[in-house]
Amino acid sequence: MLTEYLAQHPAQADAVWHAVMPGVCVYRFSIREPLILSSPHLDALHFETLYCDQGTLTLEQIGNQTRTVGAHDVLLVSNTDNLCRLCIPASLSGILVSVDAVQARNSLRTLCHLMGDLTLDLHTVRHRMAQQNGCALLRQSSWTHAMFATLLQLPQAEHARYCVWKSTELLYLLCTHSNLLESDCSPVIPDSRLAYTVRDIRDYMACHLDEKLTIASLCRRFGLSPTAFKTCFRRMYGQPIHNWLQQKRMEHAGTLLRAQSMTVLQVAQSVGYDGVSQFNAAFKRRYGLTPTQYRKMSDPVDRCPIPQDDPAAI
Repeated sequence: MLTEYLAQHPAQADAVWHAVMPGVCVYRFSIREPLILSSPHLDALHFETLYCDQGTLTLEQIGNQTRTVGAHDVLLVSNTDNLCRLCIPASLSGILVSVDAVQARNSLRTLCHLMGDLTLDLHTVRHRMAQQNGCALLRQSSWTHAMFATLLQLPQAEHARYCVWKSTELLYLLCTHSNLLESDCSPVIPDSRLAYTVRDIRDYMACHLDEKLTIASLCRRFGLSPTAFKTCFRRMYGQPIHNWLQQKRMEHAGTLLRAQSMTVLQVAQSVGYDGVSQFNAAFKRRYGLTPTQYRKMSDPVDRCPIPQDDPAAI
């Protein structure tokens, strides 16, 4: 997302680059002119943490939702599938921590060991980030106040290392603090009766991932028109029905693969696929790894705060 722009336009962004450890880069930058990035992209198995010093950044999401980042806010991004545009209306300065989870894996495992064999609940992190559509905002919290206050007391040469350390701490806090994240979205709330029906359909889909679910069959079952269902679902959850269902299927597939008790074919059938080939292609599009690669890499990363196998989880 921002990493790509800063790397390609260091002069315009007054960007200074620091390689803190393998797979982890830090940019101190100052963008002084308005900027619009359409369809911002973040590679699979990467995430970015923006520590905003001054200025404003707005993320426009599918479903006419927005998140606005201001001075002394922290933005964590693990997935850009739901982002339409990134806008800087005037200027923006701060520090950006960019992590390639695969390259950083060994370094971060060592860091966890130094912190007393710290074990982070990556399933909780994955769930929290998925609830935020891959973009989490921290605003006006005791954590952000303390973080920026400390940053002002440190020599500038130490800012990059400090922000990497705080990014690791942030993952820990995501596992333990239920109210750490603040949503700045304002979706349109549909008619309550319609909303209840759509929620019922969503719950039904989540419990029947192994079935051949279609919009037509779901609407017949729940007595809803396809147009109303699709429109209301997108307003409520910020994405099309197919995208949501595919995400849930792949998340469930990942859980089954990590359990190590089913064959890849059995996992594929458990999430609605007749065979392995289509399932392999869908899984790789989502996670950047085949199911077999994912399974092999899942076992040893329990103590690593940055999973190498899931772009929806940081």
